[in-house]
Amino acid sequence: MDNRAGLTMTIVLIVVVAVSALARQYLARRDAKRIADKRWAITPMSIFQHHPGRGVGYAGYTDHAAMGYEVNDSLLWQSPEMQFELVGFAKGFLEGILSRDGLNGGQFQIIDATSADRDALGWLALMQRKGTDNAAPSTDNLATIITLVARELNGAGPLRIPYWEKFQSRAYGNPRKESRRRSRTSIAKQEQLLSRYERRRKEGYRLARSAIVA
Repeated sequence: MDNRAGLTMTIVLIVVVAVSALARQYLARRDAKRIADKRWAITPMSIFQHHPGRGVGYAGYTDHAAMGYEVNDSLLWQSPEMQFELVGFAKGFLEGILSRDGLNGGQFQIIDATSADRDALGWLALMQRKGTDNAAPSTDNLATIITLVARELNGAGPLRIPYWEKFQSRAYGNPRKESRRRSRTSIAKQEQLLSRYERRRKEGYRLARSAIVA
């Protein structure tokens, strides 16, 4: 009888500890989601402000890292589909803007922007504003980070690793890398995501080329 009672108590204790751990994980995730929702709240926009130049030396280095963090970690809270669509749009749009003649810090009015386009433009504006540390906002710096993230998405699938974990792991010589295995993305799923990426890249480029300088 005593043995059975002791076994029962042990099982109850294990269950209580497991449930408590799950509850803590849930609460931590919920709190992190609230912080992320507040930090990366998107305001839809139909304009885009070009910021010329970029930081150099130490300022350039820290701003590169700041932009990398904002872009990478804001995307972690998005679905794989939205990651590919946002980055695809951003890649095409920034290529289109930066290929235009006479850029001098102008503001562009986007013609015929859809709801999805306005959300993507709002995200780009947010990244450009927040991705700074010791220098002014830089469209060139934003474009550089978007290109790096696009390369990750196209080669390794959806983002799952926080920016500073990647950064610190490289410093210790054991870099953590994104992979389709980590995100559990099949080849067929990756092809679907790449199709979304390419469609939005073309749409972003078209909107940038037709945008009017305000």
